[in-house]
Order: sequence, then C-alpha cells, then structure tokens
Amino acid sequence: MARNQAAIHVPTGTWTQLTGGDATKITWEIASAEEKLNGVWIRVTDNGTAPTEDYGLRFAGWNDPEINRVITDYRAGVAGSKRVWAKAIKEAVVVVVSDDSV
Repeated sequence: MARNQAAIHVPTGTWTQLTGGDATKITWEIASAEEKLNGVWIRVTDNGTAPTEDYGLRFAGWNDPEINRVITDYRAGVAGSKRVWAKAIKEAVVVVVSDDSV
C-alpha cells in the first residue's frame, strides 16, 4: 500500500524495506537529526526478498531528499526493480518515505 510520509525505523545490520509494496517512484529522506553524518545504504530488488549484500548505494545527505525518484534509477540498466531497501551505516536512523506502491 502506498506510503505517505511514513516514518520508517532503519537499524544497522539488517535491510529494511522502505516501499510499502511494488512501486515505481519514491520520495525519501533521512529524518534523524542526531544522525546527520551517519547515512544509509540503499539497494533495490524485484520482489519482497531482502537483499543479501552487505553494502549498497551510500546516502548521507540528510538535508538533500530524493524526490520522485524512479526506482529503476537506483539500479541503472536493470528493468523491473520495484522495492527499495535501506540499512543504516553506523547507528539506526529514521527515514521518512512516500511512494506509489500498490
């Protein structure tokens, strides 16, 4: 189900799904003020199975949200990506998410 400014707790050590289901676009930003220098790893998948990799794309720009980002942009050249996952780099963060998931 589509998320509209949902606050998602993102811990370290485990991938947390940011999208509410299959989606094509997402808007998100790190909202934890105390963790401005921390950041998250981001990965995408084609389904609800969490990534198995240790790392992903690194985002630490807490004041630079990703707005209406097409999900396949996170996985350039690979069609079909529908889910976005995050994992905190150093300490848990809160990520605020809106998407068009079904």
